Amino acid sequence: MRIIVTGREGQVARALVERGRSAGVEVVCLARPDVDLTEPDLVARAIEATRGDVVINAAAYTAVDQAEAEPDLAMRVNGEGARAVAAANARHIVCAGRRGMETQGQVAGRVDTSIALLSKYYGC
Repeated sequence: MRIIVTGREGQVARALVERGRSAGVEVVCLARPDVDLTEPDLVARAIEATRGDVVINAAAYTAVDQAEAEPDLAMRVNGEGARAVAAANARHIVCAGRRGMETQGQVAGRVDTSIALLSKYYGC
């Protein structure tokens, strides 16, 4: 199995790389400067060229307080960028922190869980 992880330096991406490799799974990271979530066409091309079985989007604009001052950039990264990752591969997982979502009493992380986003930081 080959897993593509967007992002490389964040906590989620590093953990995915470590766990995947220890399990014998090929993990390929797509991150800046090679892949920038503010460039959706480039994101799609990079994912298609890498040909992974699963894409995990662990890249994000993570400066929560700064996102309020830069809502357009936060939207481009966490909204449009995440959308580009999802559109590039039918089998995907989008990661988001608990601080920005409300699961309406359901278990977060389940494929069928409804999520309501709570701030501009998450861009959707």
